[in-house]
Amino acid sequence: MRKTIQDIQGNGSNPYIRETIYEMTLHGDPAIKLNTFEKPDYMISVSNVYFSPSLITSDIDSFDVNVIITNLGKAINDSFIVELTRNFPSQSLPDTTYLKVIKATLYKDTVTFTLPVDVVNGVGINQFRVKVDALESIDELYETNNEISTSVTIQSGEIIPVYPYKYAIVPNQGITLKANTAFPFTPAQNYVFELDTTDLFNSPLKQQTVINSAGGVVSWQPSLLNNMPDSMVYFWRVSKDSSANNGYQWRESSFQYITGKIGWGQAHYFQFKNDDYRFVNYNRPNRSFDFVNDVKQLKCVTYGDPTFADLWEIAYFIDADQIGYAGCGWSPALHVAVLDSLSLTPWDAQTTNMGQTNYNGTCANKSTFFIFHSQNSSEMQSLANMLTDSVPDGNYILVYTWRYGYFTQWATNYPATLTAFNNLGASQINSIGDSIPYIFFVKKGDLSSAIEVVGDSINQRIELKTNLTLSADFGNIYSEIVGPAMRWDSLFWRYKSLETPSKDTFLITVSGIAANGNETPLINDLPYDSTDMRITPYIDAQQYPLLKLSAYLADDSIKTAPQIQRWQVTYEPVPEAAVEPKLYFSFYNDTVQEGEEIRFAVAVKNISDYDMDSLLVHFTLLDKNRNSHTISVQRLKPLLADSVIICSVQFSSEGYPGLNTLIMEVNPNNDQLEQYHFNNYAQVDFYVNEDKINPVLDVAFDGVHILDGDIVSAKPEILIQLTDENQFLLLNDTADFEVYITYPSGQEERIYFVKGGKEQMEFIPASNNKNSCKIIYKPVFSTDGKYTLRVKAKDRSKNYSGSVDYTISFEVINKSTITEIMNYPNPFSTSTRFVFTLTGSEIPDIFHIQILNVSGKVVKEISMDELGPIHIGRNITEYAWDGTDNFGDRLANGVYFYRVITQINGESIEKRETAADNFFKKGFGKMYLMR
Repeated sequence: MRKTIQDIQGNGSNPYIRETIYEMTLHGDPAIKLNTFEKPDYMISVSNVYFSPSLITSDIDSFDVNVIITNLGKAINDSFIVELTRNFPSQSLPDTTYLKVIKATLYKDTVTFTLPVDVVNGVGINQFRVKVDALESIDELYETNNEISTSVTIQSGEIIPVYPYKYAIVPNQGITLKANTAFPFTPAQNYVFELDTTDLFNSPLKQQTVINSAGGVVSWQPSLLNNMPDSMVYFWRVSKDSSANNGYQWRESSFQYITGKIGWGQAHYFQFKNDDYRFVNYNRPNRSFDFVNDVKQLKCVTYGDPTFADLWEIAYFIDADQIGYAGCGWSPALHVAVLDSLSLTPWDAQTTNMGQTNYNGTCANKSTFFIFHSQNSSEMQSLANMLTDSVPDGNYILVYTWRYGYFTQWATNYPATLTAFNNLGASQINSIGDSIPYIFFVKKGDLSSAIEVVGDSINQRIELKTNLTLSADFGNIYSEIVGPAMRWDSLFWRYKSLETPSKDTFLITVSGIAANGNETPLINDLPYDSTDMRITPYIDAQQYPLLKLSAYLADDSIKTAPQIQRWQVTYEPVPEAAVEPKLYFSFYNDTVQEGEEIRFAVAVKNISDYDMDSLLVHFTLLDKNRNSHTISVQRLKPLLADSVIICSVQFSSEGYPGLNTLIMEVNPNNDQLEQYHFNNYAQVDFYVNEDKINPVLDVAFDGVHILDGDIVSAKPEILIQLTDENQFLLLNDTADFEVYITYPSGQEERIYFVKGGKEQMEFIPASNNKNSCKIIYKPVFSTDGKYTLRVKAKDRSKNYSGSVDYTISFEVINKSTITEIMNYPNPFSTSTRFVFTLTGSEIPDIFHIQILNVSGKVVKEISMDELGPIHIGRNITEYAWDGTDNFGDRLANGVYFYRVITQINGESIEKRETAADNFFKKGFGKMYLMR
């Protein structure tokens, strides 16, 4: 609009023009169509999500995820939720969701989430999913551009125990302990190893060492492991050495020595500390397992008519843990949570069909409570059926309003629902207004436990708090993951009772975990103690490479839990590959010119005692916009035990300007079973200087750079040459050129390299020596008149040779003619050249100049060979006559005459009339030599 105003205003000061300009400033340019969308359209893309800092390591405590949101449609005055979900590198960890309420984006906004690095769980590739307008509360033009996924690698300077594997059973003496730095290219520094028979690391047997090493695998062979007693459990840990600013960051592991056995086991009380427990406490001070006897607090908050920001405060908690939050959509509803009487685990609304809205994928992130819309008769009847028939006595029921309950309509429209609530102990519900907030809690079967919290007004915030008592006489212990294994062998376990005689129950269940993570019970309720029980016939390691053990403990008499002493599984372990740059590493280069090759190579070592098959390696590039590109997928030779292989890749940096990250992943997607995966990555950053320099275009007709409007041959050889300074992006593509000819008729035609199967232009691509390509075009212009050549050319980086196309006009005269030949300069003192114009398409066979003195004597003859190259069009001879005769003697000052003899195919060339004809008489010209 500014440009339009400038064009209209010009340099004048006409008051009517000024008035028109003011109107356009107020109302806009009528020629411009403004945004007329009727709805907003919020959009995010992968390139609009970035991380701060760009390099995230475990040395910092937090980082930012920045999300740029753009509104492509109508700007509205509202607000919505931005949801960020983080998936940790380990698939066994639950995802974490972060929420932010923001004002609806008018045009463009940046939302920032600050997240903890999480040194324990966060190191590696973290996946993020971002969803704008997470509740879909705003009606948009499109909903498909509201969600994206991206990833970032969190690097760590930490060092992690890798061999022996965690809880390993090893068969041999003299074990070498191996740890892996989380980032393989960590500079050399000190690492502290400790080994003991207790995880307190304070016994007289404790050994310690400090090893200085660069990143990769760091090994230690302590003397304590040269003579290990059978069945002894050892604990070991490793850390970067402490400094003035940082203490030790220990990573711990343990293993057991049993002669001739290989597998997994927990046989020391301290090895059970990280197992999962249900109704069982790990009582470390007493070194015992005790049934849970505990009190939890239930808290619930809701509003009558919440603001958009208030919606996220509507939630329920058990102690400090938020179990359910917000809702699904804007429609008024009742949220119903059913808690197991012993575990307090909420029923899963996504897998339990009670006629609710949020079932089987609908509102998939709301699974810890059931949603029944309060004006949907079918759902309200389903709620009545659920409360009356489906919830067993002893389970806890929590009900709270989401916006409005419409309670005044229940007696008429939903009498069964009202009756169900009354039967549970809800009495105030009979007299509550439609939009008043309401919370109800009861332990089904115990009317005395019923609690109602009723608001006083529509906008009020209400809260319920009550205690939930747990007193168990049974429980479960769940082991950490066992394996992976190539082949399962046997199972062994042992427990003891705290009293004699005992009424304890102790049962072992073995579950298999498939490659997709699904867990299936395979061997159920194994009783009593066991010696080696062969499990090979029952469990196929190809189908279930991982196992999980669980123990069911019960004592309904005096509630003393049976004490597990050990459980062990023997099996054939899987191998372990690790990136090992200390053995070999090469990288060229961290800064390159666009098009220059990147070369990367690093060693990978099998640090286990077991062979790997052919090794799969993926190379991926993350560009400056964090878009992922597959560079290479390689299948290398088998990686045998304790052997090394060099993984390498070489590729052009073309198309990747700016800061990039090259990621090598060994054994991606668990192509082969392996113990760990964090040490299979190598990552390097490199910067590509973008090619922004324009190439140089050169055009010549028959080897001559003509002027605009010059005459050229009717059959010229037009040489189009493009030269680029970038020596890596060779000019080798005809698609980078467009050539056009405008004919005397005014019609423009594009000239293609090939037309009708016949070559029209010859293309000579650039070579490695000089990045210059050529086009040779040999047209035949059969029509006299003025032509125009237009050329558009660009280099491989799409830099054009100029801001406008190269354009030059020229004239074609098919008839062979020649103008009178003038000498220039005239008069002259040192030398003079000859100027003339040829037309047609043929060069004269004979071109001879004779110079005569005033008496008519020929003093100098100049042959065609002496004159130098002659071409159709405007000519200035390379030859310059210096005023000497045929013998090289200098001639005297004065006037001299000259004539020209020209022929083509034995015939004289017709003279073409020009203004210079007045200076010639009977074909003779006159020159003056003046020294």
